[in-house]
Amino acid sequence: MRLKRAARALLLLLSALIAVSFASCSDGGSDAVSEADVGSGEIPYADLSIALVRDPASYAYAAENSSVSKELSSFATERGYAFSEFTAGTPSEEARLETVNTAVTLGANVVVCVGRYMQSAVMTAQSKYPETAFLVLLAEEANETDEVTAAENTHLVVFREEDAGYVAAYAALYEGSRTPAFFAFSPTRSAAHCFGGFIAGIKDAANELGIDGVKVICSVENDSAIFAPDGSLSGNSADDLFAEGADLIVAMGAQVNVSEEACFANGAKLIPVCFDAEDDHGVFSPYPRYDCAPAAKRALERLSANGGKWSVRDAGTYGREGLAEGCITLSRSDGVFGGEELQKIAQRAENGEIRIPLCENADDAATDGVQVIYIGQ
Repeated sequence: MRLKRAARALLLLLSALIAVSFASCSDGGSDAVSEADVGSGEIPYADLSIALVRDPASYAYAAENSSVSKELSSFATERGYAFSEFTAGTPSEEARLETVNTAVTLGANVVVCVGRYMQSAVMTAQSKYPETAFLVLLAEEANETDEVTAAENTHLVVFREEDAGYVAAYAALYEGSRTPAFFAFSPTRSAAHCFGGFIAGIKDAANELGIDGVKVICSVENDSAIFAPDGSLSGNSADDLFAEGADLIVAMGAQVNVSEEACFANGAKLIPVCFDAEDDHGVFSPYPRYDCAPAAKRALERLSANGGKWSVRDAGTYGREGLAEGCITLSRSDGVFGGEELQKIAQRAENGEIRIPLCENADDAATDGVQVIYIGQ
């Protein structure tokens, strides 16, 4: 009788421990896979064979591909998945597509790519390989005129340029700038997004630091009707910004023609946004960078949990990620504005304490309370 009671007690104890174990496993944070992602019922985890297909390292997105490669390699090892990498022989559409074909032919059921050049190849390959899941990071959102859209076996992640602009504004004011210039290469939607976030960041940072009288200079290198409220802004150079008194330039996009030598000669700092560059003259302030790795891991966790198919949430859709998702980092942490300051902003974004606007046109930016000078009018 005592033995039966002891056995029953042991069974109850084991049941309780199992229940607690399952409860703790399912009580995940924002990265946990939810029932909404995978549908109801048992989660059919898939056995993935992941391939990272990339451009030649010397061409584009080298840093981003390297970061994603490390994350995917670790993820695959942890889950027992296969992982391989394929590099296009040349930076051409034909070579990219051929490399995607090779990856799938050799057994990949998931193809991961970074950037708009590889995105174009994926848009072609997705219909040819409907059983293969495609993930494109640092994608470009489709325009209304685009003929090819994402199929159900493709998920794309775009990064919130407005968040990068917001962080750049904080970095600028923390580094002592009082006349920052926002300089874009052309009047793209990405530039408009970034400018809207930049203005919001200037407001919040100035308020936080108790700074009055910040003057923002705005210009584009090519002719534009998107930045000036009256649509009359014309193309300019960095010299025009310096002539207006810019003490720091936030350069949006790698094509912007503003040299480190020019900044050095004019005693100005430089914050690149959305691209990496070598700093040969010591003029760079810590600047925001996109980190694709967290987004890649989260997406593949959802894919695996849904049996190797994109869920309704992800199939044929564009996800937007940024500060709140931990996808923006700093180029370095030795500035006045460093990792600790960035983490505070990211936490506030995650908690919904700050809301960074998404501006489709730069003149939608809420510039009230900020003096903005549009060069070229």
